[in-house]
Amino acid sequence: MNRQAMVIAHRYAEANLEPAFASLPRRGEEQERLLLTGTQSTALGKLQAGMGFQTYYPISPATDESTFLERHNSVPFSGGRRAGPLLLQVEDELAAITMASGAALAGARSATSTSGPGFSLMTEGMGWAGMNEVPVVITLYQRGGPSTGLPTRTDQGDLQTAIRGGHGEFPRMVIASGSVEACFHDAALAFNYAERYQLPVIHLLDKALTSTLQTVSRFETGNLRVDRGLRFEATGDSIEAMPRFALTESGISPRPLLGQKGIHFWSTGVEHSEEGQVSEDPVVREQMMEKRARKLERILEELPPEEQVRLHGDHEARFTLLTWGSTTGAVLDAMQRLAAAGIRARTLQLRLLWPFPGEVLEKVMQGASPLVVIECNYSGQLNRLLREQTGRRGDHLVVKYSGRPISGEALFPVLQAIHAGEAGYRTVLRNPYE
Repeated sequence: MNRQAMVIAHRYAEANLEPAFASLPRRGEEQERLLLTGTQSTALGKLQAGMGFQTYYPISPATDESTFLERHNSVPFSGGRRAGPLLLQVEDELAAITMASGAALAGARSATSTSGPGFSLMTEGMGWAGMNEVPVVITLYQRGGPSTGLPTRTDQGDLQTAIRGGHGEFPRMVIASGSVEACFHDAALAFNYAERYQLPVIHLLDKALTSTLQTVSRFETGNLRVDRGLRFEATGDSIEAMPRFALTESGISPRPLLGQKGIHFWSTGVEHSEEGQVSEDPVVREQMMEKRARKLERILEELPPEEQVRLHGDHEARFTLLTWGSTTGAVLDAMQRLAAAGIRARTLQLRLLWPFPGEVLEKVMQGASPLVVIECNYSGQLNRLLREQTGRRGDHLVVKYSGRPISGEALFPVLQAIHAGEAGYRTVLRNPYE
C-alpha cells in the first residue's frame, strides 16, 4: 500500500508540479575529482609518504583513519606486486606509541593515531620517544573534552596539550591542517619532519575537519619528496659502538637503525651519554638538553615561511584575522563576505604551532589593527600562546566551545561589529538552532 501511494504521488507531482530544486550549471571543464573526508585525505597522505607501520587503539573520531587504511592499504607497483603499511590494533594507547616508536627505530616510517583521551595516555611513551630522538608521527584528532567529553563533536582544546604533553622538556613539532586538501600534504610532510629532525611530530586535526565530506581536485604529488634525514652508514664489517646521540651543531646526529650491520648502540629512557649509556653527570645532562633543544631553532631556521604561516586575502589590509586548524575555512568564508561588504581584511593561518613561528608571525602582523583571534575552544589557547611567545595578544577574541564548528555565516556579523568598533574584547559564538 505504501509503495502504491508513493507511485501515485510521484506521477501526480511529475504531471502537475514544477521541480522544487534549481538545476546547477555544469562545471566549465571536465576534470577528475575526489570526494573525501579529512580522515581519508590524511590516510592517503600517509600512503603517499611511504608509511610502513601504524598502530591504533579504537577511539572516536580517530578510528576511521586506521580502518580506512586497513581497507585500502594495498598499493599497486609495476609487475603486479602490491604492498602497503602494517596496521596493528593494540591493547592500549601506551602500547600504541611505544610500538610505533620501536618500528621507527627499526627504520619504518611509523605513526600512531588517536584522540584527546588516548593522547593523554600516550604522553609517557612520547617522552621516551623524545629522550631517544625517535622520528614518530602522532595524528591527534581533537574532540570535546575533558574526560570522555564530547566523543562525536568537535573542539580545538588540545593545542596546549599537544605542545606541553609529557613531563620534563623535550622537542616536538606540532602542525595543524586547515582543509581537506591540506590533510593529505601535511600527513606526508609530517614524516619528513620527523625523520629530518629526529623527534615526535604531532599532526593536529579535529572532528569537524575529518568528518567533513568535500569534493577536491586530484592531489598534486610532484612536489612531495621523501626526506629520510641524516642516516649513519657503517664503514666496515666489524661490530663497533657508535655515538647514536653525537653532539652536533644542529642537534641532529647520524641515525642508525636497530639491527643495522656492523654497529651497536643503546636506547634508554634515562639521561645518557653520546653512546646512549646511562649518565647523571651534570655536564652530560646539560649537553644533551641543549643538543635536543637546538632542533627547535633549526626547524624555525629551515622551514619556508609558507610552511609556518599562510597569508590569505588582501595582503595590505590592516583588519587581520588569526586562526588555525579547521576554523580556517569558516574564517576565509567570513573574509569573502567582508570583501563583498566593502571591508578589506586578511587572514593569517598558523600551520606550524610548535616551535612557535614568532619571528615570521611578527613580520606579517605588522600594521595589524585590529588583530582578531578566532578559535574553537573556551580559553583562547592560541591567543594565550601568541602573548607568551610574542608579547602581543589579539585585540579581540572570538571563541566557540559548544562542540559545533564555527560557520562563516555566523562569524561575519561579529567581524562586522568588531570592524565598526561595536564589539567588546571577547565574543562567544552561539547558535540556538544547533
